Amino acid sequence: MISHRTRRGRRPSLSVFILVATLAACASCSHSGTPRTEPSAPPASPSPAQKWIPSDPLDSNDLLWKEFHFRQDADTGQVAVSRDGHAWEAAALGSFLSEQRVRFAFDDTAAYVLGTSTRDGLQAVWASRDGLTWDGPSTIEGLLGPSAQLDDTDLAIVGFAAYGGRLMVAEFQNRRNIIGENHGLRVWTRRSGSDEWQRQPKVPALGTWDAAPDGGLVALPSGFFILGGDDGQGCDLYSFGPSQIMGRKDCSFVYRSTDGSSWEDASLVQDGGRVGIPYAISQRGDRLVLWGRVPLKKEYQAPGGPVFSTKLTAWYRDAASAAWQVATVEAGNVPDAGAKPLTQQFVTDVATTQQGFVAVGSSGETTGYGALWTSDDGVAWRKEPTKANGFHKTTSLRLPDRSAATVCGGGGERRPCWTRR
Repeated sequence: MISHRTRRGRRPSLSVFILVATLAACASCSHSGTPRTEPSAPPASPSPAQKWIPSDPLDSNDLLWKEFHFRQDADTGQVAVSRDGHAWEAAALGSFLSEQRVRFAFDDTAAYVLGTSTRDGLQAVWASRDGLTWDGPSTIEGLLGPSAQLDDTDLAIVGFAAYGGRLMVAEFQNRRNIIGENHGLRVWTRRSGSDEWQRQPKVPALGTWDAAPDGGLVALPSGFFILGGDDGQGCDLYSFGPSQIMGRKDCSFVYRSTDGSSWEDASLVQDGGRVGIPYAISQRGDRLVLWGRVPLKKEYQAPGGPVFSTKLTAWYRDAASAAWQVATVEAGNVPDAGAKPLTQQFVTDVATTQQGFVAVGSSGETTGYGALWTSDDGVAWRKEPTKANGFHKTTSLRLPDRSAATVCGGGGERRPCWTRR
């Protein structure tokens, strides 16, 4: 899952506010509080356009894996697990430092937590195959993590990803005015069935990757992918507002690796050029899909470089292909509330389903609505109706689980959710 990418000190101007209306049903009660015994009308049948129906709401930081809910408790910092989203218990992680932020990763084999161990203060991973019992901590030597306090250092854990038991953690460290072993993007990997982490060589082309956000590292069947917009060699492209980007039009990257030791550039588009700023990637079978934004026209010259307007774009390719092809993306049908030009629509996450793919985001630059696209093959994307499905009740949508069986409003507590009918 990928949000607007920014350089340090240049944050997008978009502020996302989530408004959720909850209606309390009290019309069937008398003034004394005693329910009136009136026959109830049968529930209305969903309209043909309504492919998603309301389900239990979730907090914005809740994640789903199999039959379990996961979160880091906002009050205690503990990792909490629930079977129903209502009754929560602290996960039995043992030597776990709750004061630090954690990251979650999931695959078909296990749920994983990346956090800080109280044994040595180092970053470590705990794993659970049943959601109840946990193995670990598996310490990652050399990974600094959020507890590190270094003068004149920009530090960020880029991502934590898992697939088929293989794990990868990426960390960006920029010691200002110092180029050395610890400068740039570094990755650690752990093989399936192993408890040992291996630090891989720095990713050479990403030596000065700037302010890498969460979601920049994704694990898929064909390998690990890093998404970004700065290659460390003067090619620097990043978000400069809700629908603008700054930098050279030919900059951006998608890098792929099967083991973390070597990376290949997977950014080229079949008709020439590169993919713009990539935001989200997924894979179903041999088909890869990618969402991002491409520069349109130069709006003005800023001190940091030219600023371009942008357009939401999707691409697809087979795993063995050398280049991406541009997909067809619907903008919606007027008068639907979410029908906006693609310059005013955004995708932040995409996932694979049994039916194909689901991508989620928002429509509108200021007061927006939740937006959802579906595709059978990644070649053509249908914009699902906004109002008929109820997505107008939230300003954005997110995917709490990688099966995309559920979509939820983003931000805040107890946001509305929908499941596919």
